[in-house]
Amino acid sequence: MNKLSDVEQKFLAANGYLEPFKSVWREEDLDIIRTKLLAHVKSKSDKHPLYGRYSVRDWHLVYPEIVRLISHPKILGQLRSVMGENLILWRSVVFYKPPGTEPIGWHQEFGSFSGEDIGNNKVSLIPTHLEYINEDRLSEYLTDSLKMKNSEPAPDQSNFWNMTVWVALSDVDEDMGPLRFISGSHKVRYPIRMKPITKSDFWQNPFSNILSKSQLVDACCNSSLILDVDTSKFLDGIEIQGLSFSELKEFVMSRLDEIKGSTTVTDEVNGDQVVSFPMKKGNYLIFSERTMHSSSANTSDKERLAINFRITPSSTLVYPSRLRGDFLDGFNLDITSHKCVLLCGRNLNLDNRVEVIKE
Repeated sequence: MNKLSDVEQKFLAANGYLEPFKSVWREEDLDIIRTKLLAHVKSKSDKHPLYGRYSVRDWHLVYPEIVRLISHPKILGQLRSVMGENLILWRSVVFYKPPGTEPIGWHQEFGSFSGEDIGNNKVSLIPTHLEYINEDRLSEYLTDSLKMKNSEPAPDQSNFWNMTVWVALSDVDEDMGPLRFISGSHKVRYPIRMKPITKSDFWQNPFSNILSKSQLVDACCNSSLILDVDTSKFLDGIEIQGLSFSELKEFVMSRLDEIKGSTTVTDEVNGDQVVSFPMKKGNYLIFSERTMHSSSANTSDKERLAINFRITPSSTLVYPSRLRGDFLDGFNLDITSHKCVLLCGRNLNLDNRVEVIKE
């Protein structure tokens, strides 16, 4: 009953996403989660219990009620239709777009989640059930993309081994920065160029809510200025007292310009392929991260809040660098305390740290 229909599976195979499904949760349950998450993401001085600094990642490992969102029988049935019976939740991300937030550029992810957004290349996932994909090959994806002159057919179109469920925790009107897709783009690999992070696809003005020099100093020292970027050493050796607020901002920008971030080349994209999805609170999308996606600016006077869940077969090795004693992931977070959550079936990879859902 909860499986995807044949029509839905064919649509996913052709387009790389499924159009929004109606909410399967009680509104009061969504509101409880929304309130908790807003309190965390709006305060840049907030420290994630797992990661020791500001982060929008993996709040499901703090609040069990968030795991219960993604564990709904309908959603698990839909995911099993795509990836089989044994599934783990390995990452969640909260997306907060207050009024005035700039757009996020087009990007796609071929499974490794290596941190190319901020200039890194450290593989997060290895699908051990696919013999032709290993860590070396995944590491080469970024290098290969940098060499590409034009878009090319994707190297593997037959197997979705990481899927995202994106849940709206507020209404998302057209002027609030809804999620957008390029239909069929999961079948194409687009070139990537590395630019100063201030000119990358993911750049957001870090000074919009910083009103004083002391706030800027705190944001740098706490690495809450730019999401996932370690700025804790930016001001080492600098005579801060001798700089004005404007001069300090200029100095910080010069340091940020030294960091590279990815930009995807989309010159060949046909505008007719672009679809945008305003959504009601509780509606959710299922898509492959290979599908080119972005979000427009929030030009409204309302806050947009959403959370996504990333799910993979339980045979997938998560954070392979852990096995070599390296607990810093591609997004500069210490993953020592990270765990996967078994959503359904059995754990097929004993090298993962896996938690079973408690009823």
